[in-house]
Amino acid sequence: MNTSQGFYRFRIGTINATAILDGALSVPVALYGVNVAPEEVAAFLGTYNLPPTLALVPNTTLLLDTGQARILVDTGLGHYALPGLEGNAGKLRDTLHSLGVEPDSIDIVFLTHAHPDHIGALVDEAGKPTFRNARHLLHQRDWDFWTGPAPADPNAAFFFQVAAEQLAPLADRIERFTGEIEVVPGIRTVEAFGETPGHTGLLIESGDERMFHMGDAAAHSIISFGQPDWITGVWAAPEQALETRKRLLDWLARERIKTFAPHHPFPGLGVAARDRQGVGWVWTPVG
Repeated sequence: MNTSQGFYRFRIGTINATAILDGALSVPVALYGVNVAPEEVAAFLGTYNLPPTLALVPNTTLLLDTGQARILVDTGLGHYALPGLEGNAGKLRDTLHSLGVEPDSIDIVFLTHAHPDHIGALVDEAGKPTFRNARHLLHQRDWDFWTGPAPADPNAAFFFQVAAEQLAPLADRIERFTGEIEVVPGIRTVEAFGETPGHTGLLIESGDERMFHMGDAAAHSIISFGQPDWITGVWAAPEQALETRKRLLDWLARERIKTFAPHHPFPGLGVAARDRQGVGWVWTPVG
């Protein structure tokens, strides 16, 4: 692991993978349990000796090299900053350069969903594509939602602003898929709707190894697992997102599939297992 440069190299069978730290976001912990009292969220985190008000959340992208294609999964926050929150992000491009990976060498940009911290570097501040030679893939449901009319909710304004600035210039480049598709041999999509209407994970298989990129289906490495009925405030469809989270965690724990999660402790790799009570799950980091 190279934490000073913000990357971690590993393999999935014959696929070379690199977790790239785009930066960190400072997020109110109450956001991870908007259907319970903030004091309950703080008390739960206190049992893990974690801060009761703010969480410093990594934002990690994933680079996959199959030998035939370079695939970048999500692009980080780019030049944006989340309103009212401290944090530093937008390090993806510099780290790619330090790795000897230039944007023009990316073959596919796959977007798990269109939240700002996942699409913020699709185009530069002049509106020019960052990854000029790449196919761009986004679920049709997310495209329709984020390029549609913005709701009156002022809390959503920033999200729709970023979507307009990052997606619209690529309208003729982004391939909108439906159903579950094969991105390249060995990498296929898994529907994980709820965080956003078209939120999508990736199952990566090579040889006898498997890894699941869960996107933001379980965005907090403790709360999302230990309190599976708590609702996250940015979800587009809360009930659907709860069902998705439980379904995926049950599958991942049962099949013992390694996971990658962009907002879990860097480099975001771990495994899910049922807790001792059989009510929730626990996530354990692995290398």
